[in-house]
Formats: sequence, C-alpha cells, structure tokens
Amino acid sequence: MNKERRKFLEAVSARLDAAKATLEECRDEVAKVKDDEEEAKENMPPSMQEGEKGQAADEAIDDLDNAISNIDDAISSISDATGG
Repeated sequence: MNKERRKFLEAVSARLDAAKATLEECRDEVAKVKDDEEEAKENMPPSMQEGEKGQAADEAIDDLDNAISNIDDAISSISDATGG
C-alpha cells in the first residue's frame, strides 16, 4: 500500500474510532432511558401495568432494548473493521 492510501486509511480509522465512541455514549443514554421506563412501569399500580399504559411501556422498553442491541452490533462491526 502506498503512503497516500495508508494515510487515507488512518484518517478513516480515526473517524470510525470517533464514531464508535459516539455510539457508545448513545448506547449508554438509550440504556438510561430504558431503565427509567422500566422503573416507571414498576411504579405503576398493578391495574395500570396490565392495561394500555403498561403495554405501551412494554413496547417502549422492547424498542429501546432493540436499539441498544443494534447499537452494540454497529460498535462490534466498527471494532472488527478497525481491528480494535
């Protein structure tokens, strides 16, 4: 590989590392929101937990859990691509 391509790859790798760090921060923030939603559901009266609001909370929790999983997959892919 010539010097120009190596330099370009190093720049791309640095950008991917920055993207990975940003994704990790986002994952942590989404996890916090998920934890807050779970806590809010737990604090609902049992009748509400079983009703529409409880179901909506469960759907939100599932969606947030899926988002966390997708972010983790992206982080893993970046790590694989950059060797770290």
